[in-house]
Order: sequence, then C-alpha cells, then structure tokens
Amino acid sequence: MGTILRGDLVDILRSAAPDVPLREGVGLEHLETSARHVMVRFSDGSTRQFDAVVGADGMHSKVRRIVFGEEADHEMGWGLW
Repeated sequence: MGTILRGDLVDILRSAAPDVPLREGVGLEHLETSARHVMVRFSDGSTRQFDAVVGADGMHSKVRRIVFGEEADHEMGWGLW
C-alpha cells in the first residue's frame, strides 16, 4: 500500500477534473449508487450527482464506513506531528 500527501492528491484530482467545483466545509453524509452514477448528500443538506466519488478523507474515513460499513479499529502504531 502506498501513501500520498493530501495536497498532492488534490493537485492530481484538480488537474484531471479542473471543471469540477471543489467544496470545502461540508462533509459527505450519504451515498446512493446506480449503474450510471452516484448520488451524494452533503452535511449542508444539498445533493449532487457524480460519475465517481473519491473517498480520501483519512484513516478514520467516514466515506469508507458509509460504503463498507463499520470496521474494527486496527492500531497501526503510526503517529503524525
């Protein structure tokens, strides 16, 4: 498994999809998938349809819990300062 800095990931995604608006200060609350798109409900109550959703919200990912369900925490011994 590799790692990437959040800023580097944002740069890669922005260069691949420059016309997709970047929203800050809202979180993902719910996903509904179909064969053609993903409907997302955000924490401010707004909804939006996407072709794909990238869940890059860290070690304690809410996106991962929404998609795959709750998982037991696994202590990795990692630290960040």
